[in-house]
Amino acid sequence: GGLGRRSGVFQRTGNVEAYLAYLRGRALLGRFSVAESDAAVPYFEKAIALDPNFAAAYASLYDARLQAASWRHQDLEPVRQQHRSLIDRALAIDPDAGEAYFARAMWAGTSVDARMADFRRGVALEPSNGRGLTAYAEFLRWELERPEDAAPVLQRALQIDPMSPQAHFDAAMVSLDEVGAGAVERNMVEVLELDPQFVPALEKVGLYRWLFHGKLADAVQILEHAIALDPGNPVPRHTAMAVYL
Repeated sequence: GGLGRRSGVFQRTGNVEAYLAYLRGRALLGRFSVAESDAAVPYFEKAIALDPNFAAAYASLYDARLQAASWRHQDLEPVRQQHRSLIDRALAIDPDAGEAYFARAMWAGTSVDARMADFRRGVALEPSNGRGLTAYAEFLRWELERPEDAAPVLQRALQIDPMSPQAHFDAAMVSLDEVGAGAVERNMVEVLELDPQFVPALEKVGLYRWLFHGKLADAVQILEHAIALDPGNPVPRHTAMAVYL
C-alpha cells in the first residue's frame, strides 16, 4: 500500500509533507527524553495542520505530551485531561487506529483491565508497532509481574526494530534478575553503542560506575553529560546528587 491508503494495518495520509513531519516527530519520540519529546510536538502539530484527518498524528501528539510530562515526573492526570481530546479525535477519524489504542494504554490512568484491552487492541491492529509492543512488554513485566508473557512481546519488538535503544534498554533491565550486575552493565553499555546519547542508559551506566565500581569521577562525568542532554529530566540529577553526597 502507499500513502493515502492502508499499508498493512497502518492508516497514513495522502499528504507527503504531513507524513514526513510525522516521521520526524516519531524519531524524536523514540529518544525517551524530556527535551526530544517536547521537540516532537511541533512536528505532529505540523502534520495535523497539513492533514486534519491524519489520525496517527493526533495519537502521537498525545503520546509526546504525556511522555514529556512523565519524564518530568509531573502529575499525569491533569495532562491526560488536557489532551484526551487528541485520542478521541484520532479514534473518531479512524476507529481502527492501533497507534491510538497503544498511546491510550501507555498513559492511561484507568484500570489494569482497560489498559490490557487497549494494548491487545493495539497489537491486533498494528502488530508491527515496535514502540507499542515495547510498552506492552513493560506493562506485562513491571505492572502485572508476568515476565513469562512479557519476554516474547519484547523479543517481537526487537525483531521489528533491532536498532531501538528503548527495546534494548528494557531487555538489559530485565536481565538484571537473570545474569547479575556485571552482565547488565555490559548490556547497558551496548545500548549506548547503539545510541551514545540515549539518556536513560547514560543514567544507568553512571549509576553502575558508582555502585558497582566506586568510580565517582567517571560516574559524575557520565551523569553530567546526561543532565546536559536532557536538563528537564530530574532522574539523572537525583542520581548525580547521590553520587556527589
